Amino acid sequence: MSINALISDNLATLEEADALLGFLDPGHYALVGPHMRHIVDHYQCLVQGLEDGVIDYDARERCRETELSVPRARRVLQSLRQALERLLEGADPSLTVRLATDPGEPSMASRSSLGRELQFVQSHAVHHFALIRAALGNSGVQLPDGFGKAPATLRHERASA
Repeated sequence: MSINALISDNLATLEEADALLGFLDPGHYALVGPHMRHIVDHYQCLVQGLEDGVIDYDARERCRETELSVPRARRVLQSLRQALERLLEGADPSLTVRLATDPGEPSMASRSSLGRELQFVQSHAVHHFALIRAALGNSGVQLPDGFGKAPATLRHERASA
């Protein structure tokens, strides 16, 4: 899979998040805002880390306003989509990723690539979409069948039908 395909898949994931926000009322957003903020935090770390080649997922912004405000969350999603669009036709650089795996120890660094990190943030977003689906489903909100399901799960379901 090419880097452009991974970028396009992530753009679709961010568009799916924005579409969700387009129809949620504020009461329902209160249920899922922390998940949406967490998703965009990871994308922001990815985009910011590309500038110097070091992605630090522990240095998330954790903006409370993004948790509470649909307009703010939608603006951040738009900004992230624009940043990813600028990466189209670019290279797949080597990166260093920092992430804590033990709360009592400093963050660990490992080598990665833009392609791998695009896979990570998309998978992470879909995982949180599943949690969002559960929270909204418990409140009676119906979402499209594929929302919150991993691409491999959707492919398996189509093949098994």
